[in-house]
Amino acid sequence: MKTFEVGGTTLSLALFVDVTNSNELLDLMQAGTLEPEAAFLNASLVSASEP
Repeated sequence: MKTFEVGGTTLSLALFVDVTNSNELLDLMQAGTLEPEAAFLNASLVSASEP
């Protein structure tokens, strides 16, 4: 996991593989009931990261 400070807020990034409950997580996220608050990114679209 990588953690960044952005505008006084902490941004944490983690990569998960072989996830088996992605449909359930997506439903919770879209309903606004996923705790903690999260967003999902398609990792294949991320080209590089800061060291």
